[in-house]
Amino acid sequence: MQPKICRTAQTSAPWLVYYTDPNDRSPEGKPNRFRFRFAQEADARKKLKTLQQEAAIGGIGALVMDDRLRADAYAARRALDQADCQEASIVEAVRGWIASRPAAARVDQPIDDLLNEFIESKEREERRASPTCAGGWAHGSRPTRSRTWRKSTR
Repeated sequence: MQPKICRTAQTSAPWLVYYTDPNDRSPEGKPNRFRFRFAQEADARKKLKTLQQEAAIGGIGALVMDDRLRADAYAARRALDQADCQEASIVEAVRGWIASRPAAARVDQPIDDLLNEFIESKEREERRASPTCAGGWAHGSRPTRSRTWRKSTR
């Protein structure tokens, strides 16, 4: 909701400038309302004009950006401009960066497949290492233990 101004019954600061951000919700799920009280009408109108200009540029969400987030956005825009990517948006750059990173976890793969892959990798590592005794692997070696454990969980 666009910023608005109204006169209230309060005597110490009768001028109220307010706006509602539909993206910022209270714990009850209602949109948060931001209020600014002023004693002088001129100060209230000045604040209203500033809020309306900011809302016109960046939408209502831009009104609740803190200084750190705003500085981050400016720094990201400068970095894109310096890299000769004036046509790219910050959102496009972030999405591209996220897509280029390896996935944190493969949640679509069943846990049994992941577990088997893990055990096989550990067995390959042990095969590359030297045997624990002269005649070969010890009786309680990892391959033996992992095969026994795998059979017991099925």
